[in-house]
Amino acid sequence: MLSDDVTRKVRALLDRANHPGTPQAEAEAALAMAYRLMAKYDLDVSLLAEQPDAATNASDQIVRRRYETVGPYRVRRHSLFMRMAWVLSCACYRANNEEEDTGTVACYALGTERDLDALETLFHAAEMMALRLLPWGDRGFRTAWWHGFADGIEAKLSSERRSVERSTPGAALALRDRAQRAEDEMMRIEPNLVWRTTRYHDSGDAYHDGRRAGSRFSSGASSVGGGRAALPRGR
Repeated sequence: MLSDDVTRKVRALLDRANHPGTPQAEAEAALAMAYRLMAKYDLDVSLLAEQPDAATNASDQIVRRRYETVGPYRVRRHSLFMRMAWVLSCACYRANNEEEDTGTVACYALGTERDLDALETLFHAAEMMALRLLPWGDRGFRTAWWHGFADGIEAKLSSERRSVERSTPGAALALRDRAQRAEDEMMRIEPNLVWRTTRYHDSGDAYHDGRRAGSRFSSGASSVGGGRAALPRGR
């Protein structure tokens, strides 16, 4: 868990980025700093606390949380959440159909407490940006845009992660270990998962417009409008 001081700094940065009156450049800087502060502080603490042959610290234990996405574009937003989860050292899978209520998309995410907290925080920022930037168009156009946006977010978060790995000794090993343990736990719980992927690269300008919008996220993109997060905290 982040210290109170770091938590206050991250919250202040995100509040600044989410405020509709924040200029674009300032919002970009605030979102980027929040992500880097969360990632670097977490890694610094975990690497300092690590001792040879020591049992896994309680904060490094893999836990599972359930998330439900409701409202407009819930399938697209759910897909964005899952894509971000894998980049942020978490594992994620969709719940069985019988577990979902009508109008709800449910999934389970696995990871350390801090990785899941980071996922929730960054997803909220990305979701608000997507809902603000989503252009007008028919269903096919908007679906392609969402897939492009998710690809852009995934690519930029991956780039930010590589930067953290390069700048922090031992970071790459720590992040990969957490990701592998999360995936191992997921496969232990659900050994018969079936993977399906769909690409929309041939859907015209909508996909590329969405990807360009998503690719601006690592530097914050444009200021993010306020609003209620449609994805509640996992349980």
